[in-house]
Amino acid sequence: RNIFTDLDLWESEKAHDLESLFRHFDLPDAFVAERLNSVTHSYGVMASEEGTQYLWLHSLCKHIEVETELMGRFRARKIGTKHMLAKGSALRQELRQADYSWQRSAYLCKVESKSLPGDDSGQPSEGVDGVRDKRLTFICFGAPAILEKSFERLGQGGAWKRALCEPTTLFQVVFEALYQQLDSMAWRLSAVFADMEHVSLALVILGVDFLEMHTVAKSVVYLIEGAEAIAMTVENMLASYTLTASSQHSNQALVTIQELRYRRGLFQSTQLRLKSLEKRMSNVINLSFNLIAQHDNRIIQRDSTSMKTIAVATLLFLPTTTVATIFGTQFFDFGDAVDGGPRFRVSHWIWLFAVLSLVITSIVFVIW
Repeated sequence: RNIFTDLDLWESEKAHDLESLFRHFDLPDAFVAERLNSVTHSYGVMASEEGTQYLWLHSLCKHIEVETELMGRFRARKIGTKHMLAKGSALRQELRQADYSWQRSAYLCKVESKSLPGDDSGQPSEGVDGVRDKRLTFICFGAPAILEKSFERLGQGGAWKRALCEPTTLFQVVFEALYQQLDSMAWRLSAVFADMEHVSLALVILGVDFLEMHTVAKSVVYLIEGAEAIAMTVENMLASYTLTASSQHSNQALVTIQELRYRRGLFQSTQLRLKSLEKRMSNVINLSFNLIAQHDNRIIQRDSTSMKTIAVATLLFLPTTTVATIFGTQFFDFGDAVDGGPRFRVSHWIWLFAVLSLVITSIVFVIW
């Protein structure tokens, strides 16, 4: 039995329906506690006293939409803002970096052993085609649409028999959908960065959109976190299954182990690509800063040349201007004597000029 339902967010309007679902299927408290404590990535295994086995995981991935905008003479792809679910004040809603759009999901598998009618042993019996008589319930909370189609194809074939013996088969279908989701977000982000790398640097003189760079860099960090977390989840499931299947030595167990290793490799591959993108993003940011610094230095050098010219002109005319100003005051008298000869007379108030000049100059230097 496969059930698709909304994300298990208890603050939503459907919290009552979720509570009924949890009570009906007697889901473990640990699974509920993880959501209440905002656990975004986890893998858990638990068995009840009645022999019922529970397996679950939580997943979180950054959602990215791409829009095309005109930047100067170029058209470039940028991270879209129409899909963003901003929360809080009106100011935060106007900010492009106020992005709260995520792809969250949770999956729980419940495996119950059944006894055939008339069997009082309480032990599970063998069913058709050697499949143990079991009841398997797989609940998907907030799963992507592609996963529902994958389970439909699984139900049409005979793979459900293997799922009864190996519940991890269903989680591999989940991992495939999560990988496609993560890989799609990574390629979208790479496309945005490619345009930024080619277009933004060409327009560095007109102004670099550092806010867009910040948004892309932040999204890279989020995707790396998601890739590392889901790879760790696969690793934990692989370790748990290997420990359980160590005593079986069956071909089916070996195939399952190889499939889990393959899924782990896919997530690690995307993780490496995202880390490479993070380094390239850092290089572009540093290059943008350096190009802007070089542009500013050229402007400063041009201004410095102008200031040097002004300083030379000032030094050339300042002594002459100072002498002319001083001798143009009333403290000096240049005229003709009574006998018609030249006359030069200094006022006895010249000391006042010297004192005031020194005092005012000292005050200016102290204030400066």
